[in-house]
Amino acid sequence: MPGADHKHPDYEATFSKVATILEQLAGALRDHAKESDLRHARIDAALERLTIRSAETEDKLNGLIDLMDRHIREHGEK
Repeated sequence: MPGADHKHPDYEATFSKVATILEQLAGALRDHAKESDLRHARIDAALERLTIRSAETEDKLNGLIDLMDRHIREHGEK
């Protein structure tokens, strides 16, 4: 019988290896997504702090501008 010496690969072992690799990839992707979510949360928190500080600085500058404007109107420019 021609080709009687031909062997087929061990498909079960191959499929098992592929399944293991896919599980590892899925785990790595989950870990990466968690780390990414943590980074995004830290960035969002930092942006919120910066927004608040910027608003506080803007309020102070506006107050200073108003104070100087009143002072100049009351006392004139020198």
